[in-house]
This record gives sequence, structure tokens and C-alpha cells, in this order.
Amino acid sequence: MDKFGWLSRAAFDAIVGGVIILDTRFKVVLWNDWMSIVTHTHAHDAEGQRLIDIFPELEKSRIIQSTERAIDQGMASFLSHSLNKRLFPLKRKDQMEGKQTEICQNVTIKPFFDEEGEKYCLIQIEDVSKTVMRENLLKSASERFQAIFNTVKDGIVITDRSGIIESLNPAALEIFDCQQDDLINRKITDLLTETDMYGFSKGEKTPQEHRYEQVLTTKTGKTTVIEYDVNVMTLEGQAHYVSIIQDVTLRKQNEKELRSRTRELEQFNDAMVDREIRMIELKEEINKLTKELGRPIPYEEIWNDQAD
Repeated sequence: MDKFGWLSRAAFDAIVGGVIILDTRFKVVLWNDWMSIVTHTHAHDAEGQRLIDIFPELEKSRIIQSTERAIDQGMASFLSHSLNKRLFPLKRKDQMEGKQTEICQNVTIKPFFDEEGEKYCLIQIEDVSKTVMRENLLKSASERFQAIFNTVKDGIVITDRSGIIESLNPAALEIFDCQQDDLINRKITDLLTETDMYGFSKGEKTPQEHRYEQVLTTKTGKTTVIEYDVNVMTLEGQAHYVSIIQDVTLRKQNEKELRSRTRELEQFNDAMVDREIRMIELKEEINKLTKELGRPIPYEEIWNDQAD
């Protein structure tokens, strides 16, 4: 093998991903090192065999159908992992768990010709296992966030930088007594009057830590007392505002009732004190009149003005 041929083969084997080349009889012509590692089948054992003999599981699969279309009709195919859960039966040992795990793949199959016009079929296998793992982690995190978003008792409204409502949770819909379609793409200032101080129209201000109270009257006539604050959240490099809203109607009613009862108790206490003072004054008057008649006083003196 000359230097160019050696370099070509070395480069072929250095590719991170599987590369298989089939001839018109669907026999393996080239099989790179990546395929040798994941299949435990060396190139000299694979080359010369039909693909279906190496992977009997692929019979009637989309892989075989796509290679036939490439050889017979000159058609290229792309088989993604998202639409094809199992393509080549490839596994690798998981370093963390120590067990064999399937390799998630995207597979490209296309025909090509050599310099003499001979047709071949190129199969490229891309290992997307890490991408799929990241997608699954993100999906799991998104599902957890959505579960919290949907079940938290406080209302949550997310807007863009200009204050246009992008999403609301069920608690917020209940507070505003509206359907989601009624509020999406509306200005948050239509609902939360104090948020206008944040300059949503210009997107130029950053909310300060402060809690606001507002009496909210819905379109159905329901009156609710709410408290809310607004915070900044960055998503994909873009600022969004998150309004956290609490329905404090019951708490305000309880506070009002408590204040009313406190006033009643204070009034009662004042009345009792006034009555006690009046009784003392009355006893003193009786004692004074009794003394003037030269008789013993009927009530014990509470204080003695004559004391030294």
C-alpha cells in the first residue's frame, strides 16, 4: 500500500462514528475501526460478508430497505434516532453502571461511484447517545418544572421584556378568572396595575424587590385581593419577567375581622374601666356623706388623701 493509500485508510479508521461501504451485492467492502470496536468484529472478518449476514436482526428493517434504494434507485436516506428507536443493534459498556447500553444513532445512507463508474453504498453511523441523554435530562427537568408550574398554589405569569404575557399557570388563571387564550399576548399591565412602574413598554427597567397589593375585579365581577412581586429570569440569553401572585382575600378578611374584634375588646375594656372608676367615685361620695353624719364609713377607703 502506497503512502496515500495508507493515509486514506488511517483517516478512514480515525473517523469518530461508523463507516461501512457496500458493493452492489450488498457485501462489505470497507469497515472502519469504530465499527470493529462496537461490534467486536474486526474489519478482515466483516469485509466480504453481506450486511444482513453480519446483522441478521436487520432483515426487513429500514436499514436494509434504504441500502437497496441506494444501490437500485440511487436514492439517499437519513434515518434519525427520534423516528427509528432501533437502527443498528450496537451496544457499548456503560462506564458508570458497568452494563451494556444501546448506542443511539443517526444513520445516513447514500450511493456514490468510484473513478471507474462502479456503484457503492456509503453508510455513516453517528453516535448521538450523549445528545439523547442531554435531551432526556432536559426533558426530565422540563417535566419537573412543568409539574411544579402547574400545581403550585401561587399564580405565576411569565412575560417577555416588553411585558407581553407568554404563559400562565392554572393558579393564575383561577385568580384572574379567565381562560389561557384570553390572556396570552396581552400586556401584563392590563392585569397588574403596579407593573407599569417597571417600564415594560420600553423594556428599560429592572424590577426592584417590592411586594404590591391590588384589588382585582374580574370580567365576571369577582373581587379578589392579590399581592404580587416581579422578578427577572433569563432564558436563552433573553430577559423575561416572572410575576408571582397570591390570592390574599381570605387573609385580608381574617385581618379585618381580627381588627374589628380587637376594637370591640378595647371598647369593652374602656367601658369596664370607666365603670370601675365611677364605682370608686360613688363609694367615696357615700363615705364622705356618712362622715358628715358622724357615722362609720361603709366602704374601705381606697386611698387616703390625709396620709403623710
